[in-house]
Amino acid sequence: MLSRSIVALLSLAAAASASVIPRANSTCADPVVRKEWRELSGAEKAEYLRAAVCLRNLPKAKYEFVDAVTTRMDDLVFTHFSLNTDIHFVANFLPWHRWDENGEIIIGDMQAAAYNSKVMNTIYGFDTYAAMSNMLEGLPHAQIHSIIFGDMGPATSPNEPLFFLHHANVDRAWAKWQGRNATRLADYTGFNDPNRVISASLDDRMPVMRLADEEPIVRDFMDTQAGPLCYTYSAST
Repeated sequence: MLSRSIVALLSLAAAASASVIPRANSTCADPVVRKEWRELSGAEKAEYLRAAVCLRNLPKAKYEFVDAVTTRMDDLVFTHFSLNTDIHFVANFLPWHRWDENGEIIIGDMQAAAYNSKVMNTIYGFDTYAAMSNMLEGLPHAQIHSIIFGDMGPATSPNEPLFFLHHANVDRAWAKWQGRNATRLADYTGFNDPNRVISASLDDRMPVMRLADEEPIVRDFMDTQAGPLCYTYSAST
C-alpha cells in the first residue's frame, strides 16, 4: 500500500467472480513498460539507487506521533510492519503489494530453487487465484526474502532496497498468470484474515493506515492497465 509514495520517489527515466470485470477507465493508452534490471541503462540504475537514498534522507510525513519513525522510508516500513498479518497469507497479498511496492523496474531470474522454471510453471498452471496466490507467496516470494535475509527477512523488509524490485517481480508473475485467461482479471478468491473466516471480495478495501486518505478497493488494482494503474512488463520478462 505504498506505491503512490514509491512511484513518486522511485520514478525512472524509462518509463470473486468468473466473469471479466469492466476496466475502471479507458485512459491507459500508453502504458509504462517495466523493465528487467539488466535492460536498464547505467543512468536508470543510478536513478533507482539515488531514489532509494532519497527515501532515507527525506523527513517523515505520516507518523508524527511515532518517535521511531524519522524518515520517509520509515513511513513505509512502519506501515508494512504494522499491517503484517493483514497483508500476508491472506487474499489481498497480491493487490496490496501491487499498489504498494512497485517501482518502474523489476529484477529477473532468481538464482534459487524456489524460483526455477518448474516451480513457476506449476504456479502459472493453477486455475484459481487462491491456489496460485498461496503458492506464489509461500514459495518464490517467501524464499527470496529468506535467501537475502538481513533487512529482507523480517516484517520491516522495506528497509532493503531489493524489496521493491522483488515485489515488482512478484507482481509480474501475477500479471503473467492473469494474461493467460481474460477471466482472471476478475478472479479474486480466498480469505481476508489469517483465521480464514472472512471471505475475500473484489469490493474489499485494503488497509493503508495513514498513507492515503481513503482505503483503496481491490477491484481497482486487478488490472495493470486500468483504474489508477497504467503499466505493462517488458516482453523479455
